[in-house]
Amino acid sequence: MTIAELQAQVAALTAENAALKANAKPADFAEREANLAAREAAIAEAEKRAARATIEARVDAAIQAGRLLPAQRKHAVDFAAMLTDGEAVVDFGEGDKAMKVSQRDAYLRQIETGPRVVEYGELSGNDGRDTSNLPSLSEIQAGLLAQVAGAAK
Repeated sequence: MTIAELQAQVAALTAENAALKANAKPADFAEREANLAAREAAIAEAEKRAARATIEARVDAAIQAGRLLPAQRKHAVDFAAMLTDGEAVVDFGEGDKAMKVSQRDAYLRQIETGPRVVEYGELSGNDGRDTSNLPSLSEIQAGLLAQVAGAAK
């Protein structure tokens, strides 16, 4: 290539570069960062709401099963929501039976498998026995009053 050809090529490239600079949009990284931060906050809030809904469902199921009093619902939900989910784990068992669960899941499992504190069903239902020969409550009460009066003499 000759010097004239090289100079023409440099002039063409310079003109192309100037045209590209004129059409180029300035990079606005601050706006992009703000958009990303807003998206991350929205995703985190949606995940928090979904986790709370899951916690509420599990606590409500425990209340329906009689394992938790309805008055304890708010405390149980708030406490479970405060616990970490996935970062810190609790180990249960040994060897190949070992389970690793999050603090939140361990707390909710404890509630779900705990003893019943409320029995919602009828406890003195008809079990098929004949109760016609049993004394009435008023007869039992009269007998007890007679015993007390006899002991007081």
